[in-house]
Amino acid sequence: KGSQIFSVYRSDTMCIVFFSAGSKAKQHGYRLILVSNRDEFYSRKTAISSWNEIHKLEVTGRCLQMISGTDQQEGKEGGTWLGMTKQGRIGILLNVFQGNKKLQEGSCNVGGRGFIISDFLKWNGSPESFLMQLNEEKDSYQPFHLVTISLSKNEEKVHHYCNTPDYQPQELKSEIIGVGNHLPNKSWKKVEAGKAALDDVILKNYPKELLVEKLFEVVSSNERHFPDHELESQGLLVEESILQGISSIFVKLDNIQYGTRTQTVILIDENDEVTFVERTFDCTEKFSALDDAKVTMVQHQFKLNI
Repeated sequence: KGSQIFSVYRSDTMCIVFFSAGSKAKQHGYRLILVSNRDEFYSRKTAISSWNEIHKLEVTGRCLQMISGTDQQEGKEGGTWLGMTKQGRIGILLNVFQGNKKLQEGSCNVGGRGFIISDFLKWNGSPESFLMQLNEEKDSYQPFHLVTISLSKNEEKVHHYCNTPDYQPQELKSEIIGVGNHLPNKSWKKVEAGKAALDDVILKNYPKELLVEKLFEVVSSNERHFPDHELESQGLLVEESILQGISSIFVKLDNIQYGTRTQTVILIDENDEVTFVERTFDCTEKFSALDDAKVTMVQHQFKLNI
């Protein structure tokens, strides 16, 4: 019953992302330092990250490839929450928590959001033009956040869009950025806590292997940031025990078979060398501590072609 209640408020995919793409990261030899979580029902089929062809380039005849984990749920196969190309583009898709209203009749027929990432990655124009086009189609989707990161030879550009009313695409220039399932121009306590934790990790200037480990620790915190006025104001129709559960960065709600399934770290150094590390938890087997969890680790190393 709990999972049915949770799903009916479009809360089934909850993600969070923290990153630095500014001078703070560059002070430590990186153009990008990013870590994210994907929360999902344990039963939803998902493929671990791999390279997938998403577009044939007319000029060269070659295929544009995206590295990502992919949704395998029937009818939504191939969609993703985070994807990246060797051409220096990254897209992250996040749900907007709607715990104040049930789905309107017919709203299940709106477009699937999982292909927004691949649509962005193969877009020939600028990130700004893609987001403006998406803004024209915003009523075609349930509410979402889209974060785009675009790296060229000499700069990193970050943009954000949310298809809630009266919100326009904008460029983000903060040194530390965190986005969760809150409303635009708002935040949740766990997002602010994660931003502070990321800032602390970056300042300690760890060697790469240890940095990856410390970034995973940031998104593995099970500390509950509750009460949280913003979270609670978005979840008036959701029982408090669930709100408490999703108030932590790492979510584990075994009673409704829901929680953090996948964590991703992306590091891009000053030589455009990429380290993409993903770990996926086997949540079908119960674990009381992360150290006891069955985990699949995948690591990809490649160089940007920019």
